[in-house]
Parts: sequence; C-alpha cells; structure tokens
Amino acid sequence: MWRVPGVRSTYVCGTAYVPALRMFFEEAGRFDKKPQVGDVMIYGPNDPDGSHTGLVEEVLDDDTVVTLEGNWGNALVRERRSLADIVGFGHPPYSTEEEPFMSLSPEQQEDLINLTRSTNAAVGRLEVAIRDQTVGLQAQVAELKAQIERLEQK
Repeated sequence: MWRVPGVRSTYVCGTAYVPALRMFFEEAGRFDKKPQVGDVMIYGPNDPDGSHTGLVEEVLDDDTVVTLEGNWGNALVRERRSLADIVGFGHPPYSTEEEPFMSLSPEQQEDLINLTRSTNAAVGRLEVAIRDQTVGLQAQVAELKAQIERLEQK
C-alpha cells in the first residue's frame, strides 16, 4: 500500500491499485515524466495506466533510472528502467532539505526491507488464493452452464 501525504488514498492505509495511485498523484498536481530521486515510479511498458511501482533511487544520464521495487519474486530488488517504459513519476512532498533515502539509519533501512519482504510474501499468498478461488468459481460457472444447456435440451 502506498500512503503519501497530500495525495489521496483508496483506503485508510493507502492505495494498492497502481492506476489509482497514478490518478491520485495527478489529482494532487504531483505527476509528470520528469524523474527525481525519491519519486514513485509508475511502470507499465504495455499498460498506459501503469501496472507496477518502485522508488527512484538514482536518475542516470542515459534516459534510465535506478529503482527500488518490491513484489518481484518475493524480494526487494534494484532495477534499471528505461524512461520509455515508464508511465510517469509521482512526486511525494519531501522537504527540499531532506534526502528521502539518507534520512533512514541502517537499522531503519533493514527494518523497512524486512517489512517489505514480509508484506510482499503476504500479497503473493493472497494473489495465489484469489487466483485459485477464481479458477474454482469459473469451473462452477461452466458446470452450471452445462447443466442449464442439458435442461434446455430436455
């Protein structure tokens, strides 16, 4: 869940749906195509609304950014992304004197990484459960349709 001061949320604890997060940044006037360290990257090479997020750690001169991303293979990973594949960047209201990543102690960084890992694991388990439930419901619907067709033929 993303919860950003000054940016609307879907839930009290934040926003999990990437297109909603993008829209909320846009509504707050905090979304564009210009990356800055600490931004929320909205990624989606095949989705104009975005399908994944990460934090911008570094902006490079070759039209790429280095990002920190969770929910990829149950890990927090560092990725290098082309600006061409990025929908845009949400700009959280950081203080101009504050470096967004430098303000965390090593212990806080480790705590954040561990929390992200456990959250990603829980989200992964939830996604599998939802997928399995959906497959089961689809099978039930197919069986009901077959029963209706058999009844209509009688």
